[in-house]
Formats: sequence, structure tokens, C-alpha cells
Amino acid sequence: MIRRPGLIFGVLLFGVVGYISYLNTGERVVLDLGFVVLYRVPVSVLLFGATFAGMLLMFLAGLPTDLKVRRMLRDRPERLDREL
Repeated sequence: MIRRPGLIFGVLLFGVVGYISYLNTGERVVLDLGFVVLYRVPVSVLLFGATFAGMLLMFLAGLPTDLKVRRMLRDRPERLDREL
């Protein structure tokens, strides 16, 4: 009877990313974003940033569809009243 499987999955995902980041604490990389180059960026910061950016991108990509479905469900009782 899990009510929030997405929340549990998100916490587990961040836990795995956190563990991998912990294993790579001493590693540093060069991050080239195209318009700026960042030197000696910790891999842990890069992993957390990439995970958060990916989750935010997926949320924003699904937002229009979610709002459309909510609007349809909200208007549904009114449409059924008109048909009867």
C-alpha cells in the first residue's frame, strides 16, 4: 500500500547518486559548457547537478500534458451535466 512510489523512487535515486558521488570525492574534472570552461569541478557536484537537471527537465517536459489532463478531468462533470 505505497501511496507515493515516485517519492520513494526519487529518494532511492538520490541515495544511489549520493553513494556514487561519495566514492568519487577526490576526483576532479574539467567541465566545458560551451560558453565557459570550469576547471577542477568535483565529480560529486557534477553528478548531483546532472541528476537534478535531468529530473527538472523531465518535470517541465511532462507539465503541459499533466495540466491538460487535469483540465479535462475538471471539465468532465460539467460536460456530463450538459449531455444529460
